[in-house]
Amino acid sequence: MKLFRTCSGSKANALVVAMIPVLVIMVMVTTYMSVSQANSRATSQQMSRLRALYAAESGIAAAIHDLNLENEGQPRSRRGNPSRRWRRSLRGPEGGKR
Repeated sequence: MKLFRTCSGSKANALVVAMIPVLVIMVMVTTYMSVSQANSRATSQQMSRLRALYAAESGIAAAIHDLNLENEGQPRSRRGNPSRRWRRSLRGPEGGKR
């Protein structure tokens, strides 16, 4: 009693010929997905870095502005709402909402 049937030569060759393109396509799709995921992650990290940079720059600008107001002797009430300045800084240099 045979456990496995043997395929004739032409059927085995056809199976190998059919499997090679499938394997090549699978490798290409896997590579594409890996590269896409890495690019997405890099873009997300870059956006986080830019937001941190804009927040830091706006904090420095707000501090310089406040120091200039103190030097001019203007009262604190004219400085504006610091949270509004901070929210404005998160919009980025182009001023649009994200």
